[in-house]
Amino acid sequence: MTVLRGKDTADRLRDILKRRLKGEELGEDELKELSLARRTADLVLSYGKRAIIALQVRGVGPETAFRILGKMHFDEKEFYLDLLKANIRFLKTRQYWDDQTLKAS
Repeated sequence: MTVLRGKDTADRLRDILKRRLKGEELGEDELKELSLARRTADLVLSYGKRAIIALQVRGVGPETAFRILGKMHFDEKEFYLDLLKANIRFLKTRQYWDDQTLKAS
């Protein structure tokens, strides 16, 4: 189980998995997509609803979500505040990133 954005992503990931199961060699981009889906699925399995909420925030990918979810939050407000801070950090710094990095977020 993983969080996907759009039908095209789900279809593409299914095609990559089928090729992997057949033993076909995958390209570097395909391996990155598979790795991202795996990390996202691990998050959802470990943290459930909170992981899905975190991953829906623009600029929060699996790495940032792991960091936020791993923190001790004493209440919901702290959790959402950390998500807001991550979103603001993304908005402030995205102009300095290249296009490939943005796609991974």
